[in-house]
Amino acid sequence: MSVEATTRGGTPPRAVGNRLSWRVVDIVTASVLAVVCGVIYWIWSAGWTFITPAFAAFPPGDGILSGTWVLAGPLAGLIIRKPGAALYAEVLAAVTEAVLGSHFGFSILLTSPIQGLAAELAFAVFAYRRFGFPVVLFSGLLTGTAQGCIDNIVLYAEWLPVWKTSRIAFCAVSGLLMAGLFVWWIVRVLARAGALTAFAAGRGADEAPGSRGSAAEATAGSDRTRATAAGAPTGTSTGGSPAPGASADGRSDVTDRRPDDPAVVPAEVVARDFSYRHAGRKRAAFSHLSLTIPAGQKVLLAGASGAGKSTFLHALAGVLPAESGYATGELLVAGAAPDPTRGTCGLVLQDPDSQAVMSKIGHDVTFGLENLRVPAEQIPARVAHALDLVGLDYPLDHPTTALSGGQKQRLAIAGVVAMRPGLLILDEPTANLDPEAAVAIRDVIVDAATATGATVVLVEHRLPLWAEHVDRIVVLGASADDAEGTRIIADGSPKAVLGDELLRPHLRAAGLWLPGEAVEVPDDIPDGSLGTTDTGQIAAVGAAGRDASGRDAASGVAPAQPLLSTHALQVGRESRAVARVPGLELHPGTVLAVRGPNGAGKTTTALTLAGLLPPVAGDVVAGEGLVRLPGAARVPKSTHPGEWSSKELVERIGMVFQEPEHQFMRPSVRAELEYGPQRAGWAEADVAARTAQLLDALRLTPLAQAHPNTLSGGEKRRLSVAAMIAARPPVLIVDEPTFGQDALTWGALVELFEELIAGGTAIVAVTHDADFATAIGARTVHVDQAGNAGRRA
Repeated sequence: MSVEATTRGGTPPRAVGNRLSWRVVDIVTASVLAVVCGVIYWIWSAGWTFITPAFAAFPPGDGILSGTWVLAGPLAGLIIRKPGAALYAEVLAAVTEAVLGSHFGFSILLTSPIQGLAAELAFAVFAYRRFGFPVVLFSGLLTGTAQGCIDNIVLYAEWLPVWKTSRIAFCAVSGLLMAGLFVWWIVRVLARAGALTAFAAGRGADEAPGSRGSAAEATAGSDRTRATAAGAPTGTSTGGSPAPGASADGRSDVTDRRPDDPAVVPAEVVARDFSYRHAGRKRAAFSHLSLTIPAGQKVLLAGASGAGKSTFLHALAGVLPAESGYATGELLVAGAAPDPTRGTCGLVLQDPDSQAVMSKIGHDVTFGLENLRVPAEQIPARVAHALDLVGLDYPLDHPTTALSGGQKQRLAIAGVVAMRPGLLILDEPTANLDPEAAVAIRDVIVDAATATGATVVLVEHRLPLWAEHVDRIVVLGASADDAEGTRIIADGSPKAVLGDELLRPHLRAAGLWLPGEAVEVPDDIPDGSLGTTDTGQIAAVGAAGRDASGRDAASGVAPAQPLLSTHALQVGRESRAVARVPGLELHPGTVLAVRGPNGAGKTTTALTLAGLLPPVAGDVVAGEGLVRLPGAARVPKSTHPGEWSSKELVERIGMVFQEPEHQFMRPSVRAELEYGPQRAGWAEADVAARTAQLLDALRLTPLAQAHPNTLSGGEKRRLSVAAMIAARPPVLIVDEPTFGQDALTWGALVELFEELIAGGTAIVAVTHDADFATAIGARTVHVDQAGNAGRRA
């Protein structure tokens, strides 16, 4: 049974892992606590007539014993930790006392809501995030004070002011002791007895996820989610001193993982009619998902780009923000709603940059282990082993900022694997790796899961890489009702799913890369050039018509001056060369594929060619046709792109970054596409026409009003490409353009690039995707790990 609700605006939804949503166990527990306290109230009220004579000389003094009547609110608030718990328990306790026959009659039904609200206020002040000893004392103090004030109005209106003031003081002290100190002690006793295992209070956690001292907040606010895998409030910091929010001895306030505990407890996943819709979207990400993943099973989740796969993974990890959407149904991990503070899940995201949380790789892997309170003597060996598993052969003090995207992905996997979570969640973990490294990382993940027994749920588009290494494939496909989003269209063993000939057309329609099948490039790009306009001096010669030097192969005639050329170029960062690039000439309608292993300097080469990084040595020179681009708003004073202004660059060179989020600047998909042409000085009508053309070409029209950062990884990549070609720059430089694409959108991108090349656009593509390079007829520049670059066919 689940409590089901939806939420609009800022109200917390019944979202997965939402710490503010009520569960059935919360309602039942709060009710039992309230009734028990109500019985205690009734017993105490029955004996009150024998107690008050002792205070005949000074009646307000009996307030020192009145704290018994305010136990319910602070007690329920501390255990349940949800809005309304304290108020609900206090009122129900008063109803119970009144029904049993209170000495004070039904007047207590008037006073109890005020007392409950006072207890509620103490927890609300800290946004239901902090539940430590001071907060509980504060709750008891407020409740006792409220009781004294209400009693003065209802029962003791005729008293002298000094007596009223005294009674308020006595009630406040009594509340501090009984509803504060005593309640704290009761909860600690119950927790040690194992009676509160379903609650954070039973795990000793004094701060909720997202509080200032939690590791989850240290990263989750910017989607740095490996800390979510650690999940605990920060313990000892990497420097060895207690981190903010930790106890004085540097220990975290979550359940111990002591050496004699099992290293991994595999987690079962259960979804029952679970649906999710992002805020601001009419179409659900997915609808009515019902499945059970037994503990220890390895599951591949597949489907088209934008099918809601990443959203489902985030739901499993409990990191969907409360305000980000609407959830219905039920999702359980290890028998409870997903909670990033439990340490059950480890999440590796699509974006490598968002997961490095420390400045050095050794500290980065250590970060999660310290949060899980792994004994200090075990940490060095586990860090070294994790880094070795993923092939990250650098000193422990190597800067994380100096890593390439693929190396950062390896680091993220190392940090998660080192913590040994019961559920390992991976969102395209090999997408940014070269083919050899992808196989190695796949084997690392499979071996780690096999060795630990952890449950694995991973998202991948390319099934051949994983089909023989998972137990089960679940495929998300389109629903009959488009508003319902995606649903499960296939679920079974790899052999059953991939071997069913009747199912194959549906799998193709869902964008899956099927073993033994080539991807067909669609021919549905709208008519009209997506490439450059007629520039006069820029010849629109297709890539197929060029030989390796850029010479026209048919005529043997030397071409016009190149758009870009390099001379003795060395590229790097902070004056340190990482690669030497041979003399290159980039002519209109030609395409170069920059390939090589992770960390060889491919991205740095691309950024230097785009004018965004200065050369360490040598030159990147723009040809006359690019400098004096017909129709451009202004002519650069230099022939070196690195010296051009942003407005001069946007008209001439488009750069698609490896991480799409790094280039988004506008609040909607449509506005992002309009930005480049607007900066280039286009007329409004031309901007609108160009935007509509690109939205249609890349299947982004339904998302035109969505914020770019709410798109799926594949949708973000298509938008980043579209945004850079919107102003029709003669030169386009793209870093991993096919990252995150399913088979259908991959084919659409190939078709798009063929149109660009045919229209005269010169392209440099950094890519691990050999099929993509072949499909667009690219010549290859290979950058090896030694820092040398050489051209090959």
